[in-house]
Amino acid sequence: MIGDSTDPPFDAAATVTKLLLVLVPMILAYSVHEFAHAFVATKLGDPTPEEDGRLTLDPRAHIDPVGTILMPALAVLGGGLPMLGWARPTAFRPDRFTAKISPRLGDALVSAAGPLSNVLFGFVAAVGLIWVQIAGFHGSTERPDPRSLTVALGVLLLRLVQMNALLAVFNALPVPPLDGARLLPKVFDPFFAKHGRMMFPVLFLGIAFVPGVAAFLIGRPTAFVEAAMLKTAARIVVPLAEHFYPHVTPLL
Repeated sequence: MIGDSTDPPFDAAATVTKLLLVLVPMILAYSVHEFAHAFVATKLGDPTPEEDGRLTLDPRAHIDPVGTILMPALAVLGGGLPMLGWARPTAFRPDRFTAKISPRLGDALVSAAGPLSNVLFGFVAAVGLIWVQIAGFHGSTERPDPRSLTVALGVLLLRLVQMNALLAVFNALPVPPLDGARLLPKVFDPFFAKHGRMMFPVLFLGIAFVPGVAAFLIGRPTAFVEAAMLKTAARIVVPLAEHFYPHVTPLL
C-alpha cells in the first residue's frame, strides 16, 4: 500500500549520488567518443564536424537531452529498466576527405576512433583509480570512510572505467548504426542495405528481453575489456608508485 509505514523512506541524497555516478561518467565518455569521431574526420580533411561545432570536448556540443540524460536517469530511478543511452551523432562526409585514402577506409577510421577513444579514456581512468587507491589508502589499517573525498574520487574513476569499457564494446557491435557496422568489408553491404534498419531494434529487444543475450554480447566482453584496462594500468602504476610507497598493493 502506498504510504504504508513499512515502506523504506526515500533517500534523496543516495538517489542523487546514484544518478551522478551514472550520468557524469556517461556524459564524459560520450563526449570523448564523439570528439574522437570529429577529430579523425577533421584530420582526414572533412570540415563538417568543425562546421557543426563538434570538434570540442565540451559536453554541451555532444549530449542529447533525451538519450544522454533522460533515458539513463529513468533507468536508474526505475530500477530494472534497461540502460539505454545515446549522444548526438557526429556528422561527417567521406566525400569531403582530402587525405589520399579511399572514402571507405576513411569512414572506417572515423568510426573506429569512437570505441578506441573509450578504451584509451578508460585506461587513463584506470591509471588514476589505482594511483588514488595507493596514495589514499597506503599504510592505513582502518576502514576508509565512505564519505571521504578519496573514496568518492575512486568510485567515480571506477565508474569511468566501467562506462568506457561498456561504450567501447557496445559501439563495436557490427549492427547499424553502431560504429562496428562500418568496419566490416564490402561483402556485408547488400545485407545491411536490406536488413540494416531492423537490426538495431532486434538487438535492443534481444538485450532487453531475451535471457543471456546481454551477458553474451555485452556483459562478458565488457568485463574482459574492463579487467584488461585495470591490469594493464596496474602493471604501469605499481612499479612507479613503489618509489613513493614501498610494498604497495592496489585495492582492486
